[in-house]
Amino acid sequence: MCFPRLLVGLWLLIVTFAAQGIDADETDASDADLKPLDTETPELLDTGVGLKAPAGFSVELFADDNLAHDIFSMTIDARGRVVVAGKGYVKILHDDDGDGKADRASLFSDVPKSGAHGLCFDGDDLICSGDNSVMRLRDANG
Repeated sequence: MCFPRLLVGLWLLIVTFAAQGIDADETDASDADLKPLDTETPELLDTGVGLKAPAGFSVELFADDNLAHDIFSMTIDARGRVVVAGKGYVKILHDDDGDGKADRASLFSDVPKSGAHGLCFDGDDLICSGDNSVMRLRDANG
């Protein structure tokens, strides 16, 4: 099954379960009858890198601006590699020595020029949107 179809299927399943929990009488309730969900937020821990994370989670730098400038979207390819995109590039980040940090980046594509959004790999091909279109970027050489 294609990954986007799986996501749509999961979304429909969630919507279906959510809709089953709503009675017709409840939909006419006024705002005064609505009670907020649990407002407690987990304690966030300072990670030391300008981000906060819930207890039990950690934040570590995988790649810096030298490997990929101004990243605004990310995915994982069919081989399990991190793929990032910014304006005018899609790059694969490589962790050659297995230390959990990217050592180098290789250019996958220099389009879309506006930047790639909605990244989804179908085998070696990348489906994405950008430059006012949806495109399939084929990997001809692996």
